[in-house]
Amino acid sequence: NNVCDDGDICSEGDTCVDGACAGTPASCEDGLDCTTNFCHPVDGCVNTLIVSHACRPTIIVTYPPRAATIVGEPGSPTVTVAGEVSSGAGAITSFSLNGEPVEVNEDGSFTHDVPPVTGGNTLVFEATDSFATTRTKVQSYHWSVEYVSDAPPQAGHADPGLGIFLAQEVLDDGDRSLPADDLATLIELVLAEFDVSAVIPTNGPVVEDVSGYDVYLKNPTYTKPKASLTSILGGLELGVVIPDLKADLDAEGNNWWNPDLSGELSVDKITITAVSEIYVTESNQLQVTLVSTSASIEGANVEIDSWLAFILEPIINGVLDGALDDLEDEVADEMESQIAPLIADTLATLAINQSFSVPSLDPSSDSEIELNLSTDFSDTDFATDGGAIILRTAVTGAAAIEHNKLGAVARSGCGDLAQNLVIPRSSPLEVILADDTLNLLLFRAWEGGMLAFDVPPELLGDTDLSAYGISDLTLTANGLLAPVVSDCYQDGALRVHLGDLEVTANMTLLGSQLDVTIYMSLLAGFQLSTADSEISFGLTEVQTLDLEVTAEQDAFIPSEQLIADLVAENLTPALLDGLGGDALGGIPLPSIDLSGALDGIPPGTVIAIDVETLERETGNTIVSGDLQ
Repeated sequence: NNVCDDGDICSEGDTCVDGACAGTPASCEDGLDCTTNFCHPVDGCVNTLIVSHACRPTIIVTYPPRAATIVGEPGSPTVTVAGEVSSGAGAITSFSLNGEPVEVNEDGSFTHDVPPVTGGNTLVFEATDSFATTRTKVQSYHWSVEYVSDAPPQAGHADPGLGIFLAQEVLDDGDRSLPADDLATLIELVLAEFDVSAVIPTNGPVVEDVSGYDVYLKNPTYTKPKASLTSILGGLELGVVIPDLKADLDAEGNNWWNPDLSGELSVDKITITAVSEIYVTESNQLQVTLVSTSASIEGANVEIDSWLAFILEPIINGVLDGALDDLEDEVADEMESQIAPLIADTLATLAINQSFSVPSLDPSSDSEIELNLSTDFSDTDFATDGGAIILRTAVTGAAAIEHNKLGAVARSGCGDLAQNLVIPRSSPLEVILADDTLNLLLFRAWEGGMLAFDVPPELLGDTDLSAYGISDLTLTANGLLAPVVSDCYQDGALRVHLGDLEVTANMTLLGSQLDVTIYMSLLAGFQLSTADSEISFGLTEVQTLDLEVTAEQDAFIPSEQLIADLVAENLTPALLDGLGGDALGGIPLPSIDLSGALDGIPPGTVIAIDVETLERETGNTIVSGDLQ
């Protein structure tokens, strides 16, 4: 038997020949292209994984594409994610999507249903192969059943976008002192110029040759008219009271048996009621239209010092009826020509048309993105407790990037298409801001280049890059999706999603060129507050941060984690500082400008809200308060 053992673990088939034990070199080949194979004098055959893109898990997502805007079916929030996963080093041993196991077919393909949230969504894939190599892929998408697009019927408007509730005391608080702080005071100022005596003929007889008399009314006097304004179903009711009307009365007899008589006519008050409808026209303008009028007289009395007074009583009653009809017509004309337009124009000042700036996140520049927020009218809802006015909102600005997105995410009842403004109708003044307006603003800021800029190396803070062997670093950021706010999460909290922020980094690492592509998606709190007559907003704490880091050069794949750590610890917080607090600016709280309604009203006379509470409810930010 020539079998022996030469003591060398790296030889095999040892035999004894001429007294010497020797073998042939052991074959350590494992048949895999992704390993280097050799025999270690102590450990024996060693198969070492080749670190390369070809030899680690590869995840290809065929649907949805990166940074997609997906239109969902109402009531069916499902996205079927599809793709392929494989590894050149061996079989995929585990594969998950957002922490849930995903079944992989024999050919490496997969499909998996995920429940989207109306707003921004992140997909985090993790694949592990037989060499325990793990690869992470991160991408994001927007999901909604509808979007605010620039095409009809939205034409770039969020509708409803803003609401204002005016309680009865805003319309009429019963106080006519100046400066005016309600609409009824303005109307009373208009009526103060109304000449009631003009409807009483004084240049001739009010009746002629009735019962032998021509009757004249002279020197009419009255107390200044008083106005009231009451919210009713569908509009407003204007009450006009003309108190203490008096006129001298002369009755000239036409026959010798009709002696001339004189006396005084007095009326305690004349009340005229005008009902108006408030609605929005097809051209989105606020309209106030007179529907009906009625009039009545209280306390009419004729004093004539003669036993013939009974002859004039029916004559005077006829005069009063005729004068009342004329007065009612005159007030109706006044209502249509002056008061209705006054109410419409005054309420129209609730519409906002304001330019403001949103800072670019470019830390190397002081440039700002100029936007304009404008509103027009969508609907009204007047009832006995006050009136609600609903407005459409539009945000415009110069686009700095090209994109093929559907538009700003619409909340649409978190996917049920039933989205309404919540109007509590419990405070004197309420301003309701829809989340669709916030998303339209963020979308326009993104279009304006808010997330597209070169990142200076100093944005990495005090990090000494040379300690990591890094030099000549250049960073470029490009947000592939607009930030989007949503409260459609399970706990109902308002959050902002910033998805698929692409950062490309080029650097020299240890003397060699390294090119890295990073995709960042995060979810953060979103806070609204009121200050300086604005609703301001911005990000708070980051709740989740997901990164996909890919080094283009195989040799630097082991450095991906280093780059990820640098981004997470330095770049991400620095970028988010630009979106935190109230950095995004604010939306002005609407107010009613009274100063332009009438001459003599001091400039700056407004009905504005003194904020008491800010609350959230189903896609609405509700600011409630009293009158300033």
